[in-house]
This record gives sequence, C-alpha cells and structure tokens, in this order.
Amino acid sequence: MIINNLVPSSFINNLGYYLNCYDRQIACVMNSVILNSMFYLILFKDLEVNFNGDNVYELIKLKTGLEIKKNILSFNNIEEFNNTNSLLLKNQKNVFLKSDLFYDKRYYNCNYTHFYNKIHHSHYIILNGYNKANNLYYIIDEDPCYINKSKRTDKWPYVKLNILDHELFNISTCKSKIDNKFSSNYTEVINKNIINTIELKNILELYNSYIVLKNNLDILENNLFNSLDNYLKGNDFCFSYGKYPKALHNIRLRNDQVNIIYRFYKRLYFDKPDVLNKLDQEIIILLKLYKKINMSLVKFALDKDAIIGKDVYKELKDIMYLEKGLLYFQIKMLDENNKYNIHLY
Repeated sequence: MIINNLVPSSFINNLGYYLNCYDRQIACVMNSVILNSMFYLILFKDLEVNFNGDNVYELIKLKTGLEIKKNILSFNNIEEFNNTNSLLLKNQKNVFLKSDLFYDKRYYNCNYTHFYNKIHHSHYIILNGYNKANNLYYIIDEDPCYINKSKRTDKWPYVKLNILDHELFNISTCKSKIDNKFSSNYTEVINKNIINTIELKNILELYNSYIVLKNNLDILENNLFNSLDNYLKGNDFCFSYGKYPKALHNIRLRNDQVNIIYRFYKRLYFDKPDVLNKLDQEIIILLKLYKKINMSLVKFALDKDAIIGKDVYKELKDIMYLEKGLLYFQIKMLDENNKYNIHLY
C-alpha cells in the first residue's frame, strides 16, 4: 500500500465553482506541498488576461519554485497503468489525472447527469495512494454525495475517496486506433524548492503591489471595452479561447475572480462584521452587474439582431466605477497590520 499525504483544502471548497476543477486540483496539491502557496494561484488568476500581467503559472514558479508540468503516458494494458501510477506514488510525485465525465458513472445521479454517456467533458482527479491487494486507488475528487446544481456556486467540496483501478483506468485513458495503446494525461506539481511554508503576509504584499499600480484599472477597463467593442462588431471570435469569444471569456474570468476575492475577504475578516458589511456594499452590486452583462452577451451570441449595445456599454461603465470602489477597499484592508494572523483553513 502506498499513501501520499495530499489533503483537500476547506478554503478551496468554499470558493464554489469560481475556481475551475483543473486549477482547483493544482491549488490543492500546491498547498499540500507548500502551505499558503495556493494563494498565488487564487489571487492572481486573471492577472495575465485582464491586466496584461505575468502568466500566473510563471509567477508561481518564480515565487515558490513549484512548476506545473503536463505529460502524456502510454500503456498496453491496465497492469502497466497501475505499475506506472505505483511508481509515481512511490517516488512521491504529486500528480493528478485528466478523466472524462462521459464514462464516469459515479456522478450519474448527481450534478453531471448531462455528461454521463452523453457529452465528453474533462475532469481531474488527484492520485493520493494505491492499494494493490484490493485493486484500489485513494484519490481526491469531488464529493458525489454532496454536489448538485443549486449548491456548487457557494460550496464545491473535494474530499478523499476510493475508486477501483479498472474504474479509474476506464475514465482516465483513451485508446489509440493506430497502435491500440492506451494513454493518460498527467499533470505534476514539481517542487524545486526546499521550503514548506510561505508567509501569507508576503503574498498579500505582492498582491497589494499589483492592485495599487496607477494604470491597473485603466488596463482592465481598456481590455474589457476593447473586447466588448470587437464582440458587438462581430469580428472577435478567438479560437484560443475555445468556444467562447474573447469578450465573454474576459468578463466571465473577471466575474469569477471578483467572486473569489469576495470569498477570500469574507474568510479573512469573518470576525469583523463592520468590514464584512462594507465588503458586501462594494461587491454585491458589482457581481449582479457582471452577471447581467454576461447574460446580455450570451443573448447577442444567440441573436445578432438583438439591440443591446448602449445598455451593455453603460453596464460596463457602471462596473468600472464599482471596480474602483473594490480597489480602494482592498488597498485599505491590505494596509492593516492585524490581517496576517487570521487562519484561512
């Protein structure tokens, strides 16, 4: 029996679906390896797209020594699959596998009923151990007993689970039509540093230095307005963003990030109702506007004759006004000295 000591994070669970399942697993592994390191990913997620900043994974590598590496491994059969995973776990490699919800019957009666045997959709599962005698893997994954559509926005729990080796093999491998070999996509979090803890103070100070840049909001505003303008002119579809046009991608990413920031500060100041009331004033209306503008853009995608231009531009102007209020709130909160001793887990 081989067991790694990766553990789910209650803080990540409370972010809801605003942190996608790929980054969620990266954050979980990061924090198990170096305490607090996940906050680089959580706080700086939209830095590159909306603020023309560094790629978040490059920033993580620079500040923590943690490197995110993807790899595809091939097998002739399930025995080779198990042997490979056993070796990875024995060598204390921190890896998770890409799976396909199309084949995953564990969620058939839960949140993913529209995927099982219907639509191929990527999912990610952390390998946390292997019991060869019982043909059993120990994993970290979504809790199928909890999740449903009405709850994932507020809480999306990942827990320690067991899965039989043939089940994991079936949902995480694909077979080549050329050589009949099976392959799996692995992501490894490689630790090239010897530290095991990063002070939250240092991460918040770096975050503070980013958000107080003079042209910070100007960059965000220009990026959102330019992508919106191109979208409404019908010439912005960008294949690098998959099936989403750039405007939708940027606005959804920013909406997710504001939700994450909201939950971060609610946890940080859970014992200060006056601060939480101020936080609600700054963010609740902002989130409603992001949701409204997103619905307008989806409406335009479905019907190019829809008249939404002036309303959308006004909504975005209102959003930028509220973003400025959120910026000032963060600067004030991050300048306080007593915030760094609050436990976030």
